[in-house]
Amino acid sequence: MIEGHTILCDSNIPWERNRYSKHHLMSRLARKNRVVFVDPPRPLGAQLRDSGPAALAGRVWRPDGEDLTVLSPSRLPWTDRYDFVVNTADPWYFVTQINRALGRYDPRKLVLFLGNPWHTNLLEAYPGAACTIYHCSDDFPSLFDGPFRQRLAERERTLARAADLVLAVSPPLRGRWRRENHRTHLFPNAVDELFFRPQREPGELAGLPRPIVGFAGSIDERLDLDLVRATAERLGRMTFVFIGPIAPAVQRRWAAVAGRPNVRYLGSKPWDRLPGYLQAFDCCIMPLVRDEFNLARCPLKLYEYLASGKRVVTTLPVEPRLSSAVTAATTARAFAQGVANAAMRRSVAAPAKARKLVAHDTWDERAGLLSRLIDQAIASKR
Repeated sequence: MIEGHTILCDSNIPWERNRYSKHHLMSRLARKNRVVFVDPPRPLGAQLRDSGPAALAGRVWRPDGEDLTVLSPSRLPWTDRYDFVVNTADPWYFVTQINRALGRYDPRKLVLFLGNPWHTNLLEAYPGAACTIYHCSDDFPSLFDGPFRQRLAERERTLARAADLVLAVSPPLRGRWRRENHRTHLFPNAVDELFFRPQREPGELAGLPRPIVGFAGSIDERLDLDLVRATAERLGRMTFVFIGPIAPAVQRRWAAVAGRPNVRYLGSKPWDRLPGYLQAFDCCIMPLVRDEFNLARCPLKLYEYLASGKRVVTTLPVEPRLSSAVTAATTARAFAQGVANAAMRRSVAAPAKARKLVAHDTWDERAGLLSRLIDQAIASKR
């Protein structure tokens, strides 16, 4: 593990959301390094309402039980109305807040871990960094349309070309960036050790008709709600349990699914309570839309499902080494059949076999790999 560095992590997801890849990696690297985790900037007005005048300089705080510092920066108002003037000042304002959170540091020990491809200005703000990393955790441009998508793609290409390391979470993303930067590495997501440990069954699941088919994640446009409804209808004697936040854009469509008698929605749960729910399910599902964004993903929930000892049915392509516990299905009929098979094929050995598939895909292992890649990149620059 690297030691004694200052790591600036520009995250595309706030710290206060449930834990994602950057949360896990930075939490581990912070044990022997100084880490400043930078949330995506929020509008200044919202920050002022939450934190008062102190928000002008960005909210700097320390999460409970962590050795790192979080910066929740502000974004200047009117960015859409006065594009040129404000967007010229906004990068300067963003860097000013980061500098305040960083304080004094040795540029020769600074590692830039950049996860938001819009913030290419950080390359110019810290030109003497010992190592610059682009962590490509998703196909970000595919989330947008029109001119903004093109602008974001151009910025992402600039960042990927300039980085000392590009870490791509999936083979499609690795293939894209290896053509731009030969220092691109496949760096898949992983799972926290908590999901391997036996947990108590939550009381909310007691008494529900079995088998129980479970999903934990965001209920949004990326979830194939038509497929979910069709599967619940085909398998009316099974109970389908969903955990996670509901995006406003799909609330009406989701209400039609949640209204079925064999569907239960349990709301959002803290990340550290999820293992208890996953381990109590009879199988888990990932009914995701097969679009450009999802096909480039490396879902954390897949590793968490397997570490919990569950068989999984998904609409996405399956890595061959996981195929003994993960079924891929691209039609409604095949998906329902896969769920029926996975839920009914329970055995004493099945959980151990599923866990064994991801036994080495832990965040501790990934943090160690990241440390070795950083050391190699710094040595090659010297």
